[in-house]
Amino acid sequence: MPVFPISLACPFALNQVETIMLWPDDDVTRKALLDIAAADFIERTAREDADIRNLPLGPDGAKMIGWLARMPAREQFEERSKLRFAEGLVVGSMIVDALLEARGVGAVDFAATKERAMDSLQRTGLKGATNLSIKVLDNRILKTLRPVAHLWAAYIVQKATTKRDPLGDRSELGPLLDAAEKFLAEAAGVRLGTKKNRYRLLRPAEAWRLQTASTG
Repeated sequence: MPVFPISLACPFALNQVETIMLWPDDDVTRKALLDIAAADFIERTAREDADIRNLPLGPDGAKMIGWLARMPAREQFEERSKLRFAEGLVVGSMIVDALLEARGVGAVDFAATKERAMDSLQRTGLKGATNLSIKVLDNRILKTLRPVAHLWAAYIVQKATTKRDPLGDRSELGPLLDAAEKFLAEAAGVRLGTKKNRYRLLRPAEAWRLQTASTG
C-alpha cells in the first residue's frame, strides 16, 4: 500500500489518522466521519469569528448550508466506533505482546496472546463485545485491523510512555507515525505458524503507511 501523507498543519490531521485506524476497510464511513469533523470545524469557526459570521451568504455559502444540513448525525457512528476502538487496542496489544515475546525468546505463542486479547475485549462491556470469540477475532477483527495494527501498537506504547493521548494533540502525531513505521518493520521480521507454514506477523505491503507530509 502506498504512503499516505498526513499534513500536521491540517486541522483535520488527527481525524484523518483516527478514521484510518478505526476504519481501514470502510471508505464510506471514513469519509462520513471526516465530513462531520469538517462541519464541526466550520460551525465552530463561524461561532468564534464575527467577521466570518457577517459575510454575505452568496451562492457558495448557500451550498455550504445545504451541505451542513445533509450531514449525518455523529451519534449514528458512536457505538460502532467505540467497539472498533476497543478492537484496535486489542490488536495493538497483541502486536506489542508478540514483539516482546519475540525479542525475549525468539518465538511467539500467538494462541496465548489471542486468549489474553479476547478476555480484555470481552471485559470492556461494550455492546457486541461479549459475543465475540477467538473465531471472530481471527476471521474479522484481525483480518480487518491487521493493516493498521502497527499504528495501534504505537498508540498504546506512546500513550503509556508519555501519559498523553497521541490522538488528542497534533504535536503527538509525528512521533506516533514514526513509531508505527518502526513497529511495522520489526513485526515484518517476526514469523508465526508451523515450520511448513510460516507467515509474517505483519506484512508491510498490506499496511497503511502514514507519514507526515514534510517527511513522507
